[in-house]
Amino acid sequence: MFSRPLVIALCCTAMLFAQQTMREKAVSIPVGEIVDVRLNPKGKERVKGQLVSVSEQGLSVRTVDGGAVKERVIPFDEIQSLSQKRRDSHTGLKILAGIGIALASLWVIAALALGS
Repeated sequence: MFSRPLVIALCCTAMLFAQQTMREKAVSIPVGEIVDVRLNPKGKERVKGQLVSVSEQGLSVRTVDGGAVKERVIPFDEIQSLSQKRRDSHTGLKILAGIGIALASLWVIAALALGS
């Protein structure tokens, strides 16, 4: 039904498009951010670490393995998915701000009640 050269051309085009998309995604993540990289096949292997650099061929991630800091270069054709990890939402800071607002509100209410 399909000729062999057509199938090969379509496969190569799909691989090239996937590599460009993954590179564009990697470039959009700021250097120094924490990333989660799932590797082919089927995303069974994961690499979590700090994004060090992005090149034409792949990206470099700094990981910690058993207390040792390692830098791993990962080619784009080995990457199944790439995501940026969110930073802490500073929950403790938000709790302290809430407590401060509550205490300030109580102080204003007490001042109004004692003033009249």
